[in-house]
Amino acid sequence: VNRHLPPGERPRSVCDFGCSYGHLLDVALRDGFTAVGVEADSRLVQLTAARGLAVVERVSQLPGGIDAVTIIDALYYLPDPLKVMAELLTKVRPDGILVIRVTNRNWLGRLKGCWKAEPDLSLLGDVIISYSLKSLRILLRRAGLTIVDIVPDKGVGKKVPQMKRFAYRILAAVSALSANRIVLAPGIIVVAKREASGGPNAMAQHRTATTT
Repeated sequence: VNRHLPPGERPRSVCDFGCSYGHLLDVALRDGFTAVGVEADSRLVQLTAARGLAVVERVSQLPGGIDAVTIIDALYYLPDPLKVMAELLTKVRPDGILVIRVTNRNWLGRLKGCWKAEPDLSLLGDVIISYSLKSLRILLRRAGLTIVDIVPDKGVGKKVPQMKRFAYRILAAVSALSANRIVLAPGIIVVAKREASGGPNAMAQHRTATTT
């Protein structure tokens, strides 16, 4: 986040969409950000509030002028991601960013099921929408955003067996060799910014055109 935000002396603000127990908010506060979360589960909102964290249940309750929104392992549960992004962008500064992490298993499902009539979807987990880098790029473009950085997930911080950790690193290295044009890592992190003529207005025009 610091790498992609413009320099400045004022405190930076971050919103974690789908913040769950607020662990990422804890990290943001520790690093000097002002932090707020969005969490639809009212029980988790109560738990995080009891720890002194600022968490709301709806995007409409967020303050404006947010520098960065993180959407970590939450985008693929949204049945209407374009609507949510349009709402979030009304709360984000014009030069703000979105940091999004999604799983990246479509290629693995196709590979595992190559000897079958259909791909093996059991590897995709409980996601509603299983994104690839291509589909994520298309989604963001329709939301008036463009990807400015791609980070293959290296499994850092995950409690996984040694062999799986090694596989994370190998796949991330292979992705890096292609300059991230082909990402084989099990997860993808992207940083997105508004396009020059994008943003919520472009998203509203897209929804109108689609409805028409």
